[in-house]
Amino acid sequence: MRKKISGIFGLLVLALLLAVGISGGMVKAGDVEEGSGGTTNGKTKLEIEWSNTKLTYNKEPQTPTAKIKGSDKEINIKVTVEGEHTNVGNYTAIASIDNNDEYEIEEKSAKTGFEISPKRLEVTWKNTTLIYNGTNLKPDAEINRDDIIDGDTVEITVTGERKEVGNNYEARASINNNNYVLEPATSLFSIVPDDSSKPQIKGIDKGKTYCEKATFSVTGENIVSIKINDGENVFEKNKETYTIEGEGENIKYTISVMDSQNKETSITITVNKNHEYGEPKYKWANDNSSATAVMICRNDSSHTQSYELGVNSKITKQATCAANGEVTYTANASIGGKEYKNVKIVTSNKNPQNHVGGTKTVNAKSATCTAKGYTGDTVCASCSVQRERGTEIPAKGYKWNKGKATKKSTEKSEGIFTYTCTNSCRHTKTEIIPRKSITVDLGKKAKVISKASGCKMSLANASKYKKYLTFNAKTGEVKTKKYYKVKINKSIPVKVKIGGKNYTVKVKIKIPAPNVKIIKKKVGSKGYRYIFKYNIKGANKIQVRMQKGGTKAINKYLDKNVSKQKSNKGSYINFTKSTMKKMNNKVTFKIVVYYGKNQSETLTITK
Repeated sequence: MRKKISGIFGLLVLALLLAVGISGGMVKAGDVEEGSGGTTNGKTKLEIEWSNTKLTYNKEPQTPTAKIKGSDKEINIKVTVEGEHTNVGNYTAIASIDNNDEYEIEEKSAKTGFEISPKRLEVTWKNTTLIYNGTNLKPDAEINRDDIIDGDTVEITVTGERKEVGNNYEARASINNNNYVLEPATSLFSIVPDDSSKPQIKGIDKGKTYCEKATFSVTGENIVSIKINDGENVFEKNKETYTIEGEGENIKYTISVMDSQNKETSITITVNKNHEYGEPKYKWANDNSSATAVMICRNDSSHTQSYELGVNSKITKQATCAANGEVTYTANASIGGKEYKNVKIVTSNKNPQNHVGGTKTVNAKSATCTAKGYTGDTVCASCSVQRERGTEIPAKGYKWNKGKATKKSTEKSEGIFTYTCTNSCRHTKTEIIPRKSITVDLGKKAKVISKASGCKMSLANASKYKKYLTFNAKTGEVKTKKYYKVKINKSIPVKVKIGGKNYTVKVKIKIPAPNVKIIKKKVGSKGYRYIFKYNIKGANKIQVRMQKGGTKAINKYLDKNVSKQKSNKGSYINFTKSTMKKMNNKVTFKIVVYYGKNQSETLTITK
């Protein structure tokens, strides 16, 4: 009994697991970790695993990522954020599953906090050493505006002003946008005394070397001494300048000036007895006809020496129509026993008269069958200047070959005879090959060929056939005559010559079927009457026969009553009902008209 119950329970568990695994294709039983949840109200609890909970401001809405713990799938998990989730701040995210009757999220993992941190802006501090001026002072702070996201506004403010002389003051920078943070936000700065109240030495610069002598002046109130290298006091009231004469090479002199308040200013310079000239610099006249060598003192650029140089020139590269030339100028001088030389290469303009590289032909154009050609212009191969004008070449005109039939004619359709030009242009022209035969109704006209140009035509045995027709050899038109006295020849040959080849068109003349009207009329209860109506001029005889059922008596009757040129009141024939029944109530008549020895086409009418 226990084994039976145990087996039933196992089946129920298996069914439950299968239901969990296949319902909606959402989460398999194996996707949930052991101990990650139980069941309440028949729903399986799922634990949420959160990531990306620390974010940086980027002006876009942001949320952390949620997925089922133990599963790589993010199926039907909807993450919502309470409150703002764009600006910097701390927020709460909630995970939920929409419209699911089988699963629910554990309460302890359904929520998580996340943070959006400010974006960093790097600060560059400037003017951190300031000169005392009796007012509040502070350094400057700058940021790279390219680091600010488009559309945001960031204004920077610096605080921490100081007034007194001192070191290690701290300034702080701040901004008006909480979505950004400054780094470094602080900087040390100092305020130093203003030395402008000290005596000032003018006309010479600290550390500079002077040649022959150095002249300076002194300004300031209550000056009491001026000493050079701690020597005697050379100060003289109302004296404007003082001069140090050079006594040797590279001798240093320290000038010290002091006022009555013991404020002292010192400058050290070097004064050489002679100038120290460097290598010469050369100045050329605009036309390069003369040159000057200028030597500049290395210690004082205002001291110079100039020497005129002799100049000679030489063409070192000839100018052509396509390329510039070169002229080399050489300046020479002997200065202080040393030879100096300077070379200047000047580019000369192109020479349009000096053509090089031979000639070439341009704008040449071959003549074609229909278009003129051109021999081409002769131009310089280097500069393309025209040297000789070309001449016109006449058009070649078509040169046709003997041609060939590219489409054969038949009894019903014309053919095509094609000529090809031999000038390599491969142009073609075509002529019509006439049909092998044409049929013309007596008294009518027709053409033996649809296009008569390019061919020669003639009527064979014209004297023999002139009684039947006339023929126009230029247009190919045949016009038949209504001539009945002799037997009409139904195949008259017309000769057509195309491309040196002869073709024969057989002109067939026919007398068209007559125009006869037959009226079928019921006659009382006895039967039917067929009435013939016609008027055929020039006819000798009209013959009416029945296709089926015609007896000698019927033929004799028809020959008597339906045989004149024009029908009359007696031009009819009656049939009884029984006779009509035998012929299925329909009669087919064949009608032929005779003109002398000639016979028309047969007219067939069924009524």
